[in-house]
Amino acid sequence: MSSLLSRLVRMIRPQARAQGRPQGFEKEVNYWQRRRKMRYYAEVLRLARKYAPTAESVLDVGPNGTPLVCELDWIASKTVIDLASQPIPGTTCLQGDFLQYRPERPFDLVLCLQVLEHIGAAGEFAQRLLAAGRLVIVSVPYRWPAGSCVHHVQDPVDEDKLKLWMQQPLLEHRIIRDGARDRLIAVLAGKALSPATARRRST
Repeated sequence: MSSLLSRLVRMIRPQARAQGRPQGFEKEVNYWQRRRKMRYYAEVLRLARKYAPTAESVLDVGPNGTPLVCELDWIASKTVIDLASQPIPGTTCLQGDFLQYRPERPFDLVLCLQVLEHIGAAGEFAQRLLAAGRLVIVSVPYRWPAGSCVHHVQDPVDEDKLKLWMQQPLLEHRIIRDGARDRLIAVLAGKALSPATARRRST
């Protein structure tokens, strides 16, 4: 991952030190440091550049303090929403339930990475993702056995289950392996994207 992310982590650390380190800060920084070089993040960035090269706004749903959205350096307006998160420099940070969130206008790109497997009402959540933007990129654990992660309520997840949640075809999908674990990354047309544009982006 680029040096921008390293600089962001260095920027956050002195801020937290000056503010007495908000609760959960160290946990979020350590979480990102453990994950920042994962191959699936690089694939998400590649797909974002391929399918949304002229995007002007992006929403990252449930980033858990990870500043991957800052790598989308061609997108001017960056927003993140999570139930609880620390500020990410250069973004508008919203705290709350995404299912209750109603953006004033659709985002050009919506990211939701490693979130759906935690959601009981995954289908409803997926439909809200599609309603929030013109293009959606999601990632989920791919065929992880049920019970392999105590925080997951939807394992195992595969292409068919994701399509069931989304209720539409995938424009593109990839299976990416990090260590011994696979993740499914999929690109979908949001509800604000015209069918003609969706067809052009899938070719």
